[in-house]
Amino acid sequence: MYNGIAVYNKRVAYAEQLPKVIDEACRAAVSKKGPAVVEIPVNFGFQEIDENSYYGSGSYERHFIAPALNEVEIDKAVE
Repeated sequence: MYNGIAVYNKRVAYAEQLPKVIDEACRAAVSKKGPAVVEIPVNFGFQEIDENSYYGSGSYERHFIAPALNEVEIDKAVE
């Protein structure tokens, strides 16, 4: 139904798919600058899914590793 106008269009068949499909839909909408459609059956509102079952890029944290300080180079730059 939305194939001609949406940059992303999927129907979720089972609740465990939902986190992955929503993640993909959001990324498609932002990167392709258009509407993303996810069809969700009405009975999914009552199903529980494991919140840690899907690894999405939004749940990934990058830890900044500061470079080692070179005191000699810092002193030269200050002078």
